[in-house]
Amino acid sequence: MAPLNCDNSPLHLNVECRRGRRAERYPDDHEDLTRKIVVWATEIAKYAVALPSRRARESYLAERHRELVAGAVAEGAAERDAVLLADACVDAARRITTALLAQRPGEPEGRG
Repeated sequence: MAPLNCDNSPLHLNVECRRGRRAERYPDDHEDLTRKIVVWATEIAKYAVALPSRRARESYLAERHRELVAGAVAEGAAERDAVLLADACVDAARRITTALLAQRPGEPEGRG
């Protein structure tokens, strides 16, 4: 099982400039973060779908969540913001994984 390598896709959150300001002032930052979440979620899902059981996938997703929180905090994000980021990424990865598993021959739809 390969971990998500945050060194290749660092978060690059600019927390200081966002505090106390409305998100719509930074549409490029918002779009960039959305793209990163999609990329991370897809990468995570690719590994998760290859795992042999739902329990193994959930364990893997929990580890990636912890890793994403730690990475965001290390880059200066508040704990709450880091958790929200990790939640969004792992939730998206879970949905992608479910969709990929549903496409497998012989797999019950959305299960695994």
